[in-house]
Amino acid sequence: MDYKDYYEILGVAREADADEIKSAYRKLALKYHPDRNPGDKQAEDKFKEINEAYQVLSDTDKRAHFDRLGSAYHSWQQRGAPGGFNWGEWSRGTPGGMRVEFEGDLGDLFGGGFSDFFSQIFGGFDIGSMRGQGRQRQRIPQKYETEMVISLHEAYTGSTRQVKINDRSFEVKVPKGAHTGTKLRLKGAGPSGPGGQRSDVYLILTVSPDPRFDRKKDKLYTD
Repeated sequence: MDYKDYYEILGVAREADADEIKSAYRKLALKYHPDRNPGDKQAEDKFKEINEAYQVLSDTDKRAHFDRLGSAYHSWQQRGAPGGFNWGEWSRGTPGGMRVEFEGDLGDLFGGGFSDFFSQIFGGFDIGSMRGQGRQRQRIPQKYETEMVISLHEAYTGSTRQVKINDRSFEVKVPKGAHTGTKLRLKGAGPSGPGGQRSDVYLILTVSPDPRFDRKKDKLYTD
């Protein structure tokens, strides 16, 4: 798997602040947006790459993780160490072999999903334990969380998604007015915990920006 430099994709310095990153993204996304380049596969691929880069660099946690990965990768290159780079060390993979698939995501809107690099480094569930005391703690099932990216249009109007976790399918209703950080609960969608009780899965929404609009609360503005 090849390393992807998201800073290079957006044409910004590694020290760029949030405003510089957003400005670079909007300029490039408008240039390569599918609506402005109908039928142009190269422009479509470039747009997806730009969107992916912005998804990482506009998120403080993802950017920090990517920066640490970049430092390790470049050090590995400079050392000329034998063998391949250990991507697995940097993977935010799925615990316990759980698989999650989203239907009707940005991949459908723009002809494909995120790259293998993004999926390897940022895909899968983040797992955390619910708080408890003494013996009671052992009976509380674990909580599973994963990010679900939605379009600005979905956030503004609401939508319905099909989510497949392992071999079980669930219908998810994205509420009108959803925003980044909105949590949707899938009751009993996770694996069984102590005592056989199934854990819940929480989908944490990330609203993908649209370069044509600025969103302020529940209103959209355009230049």
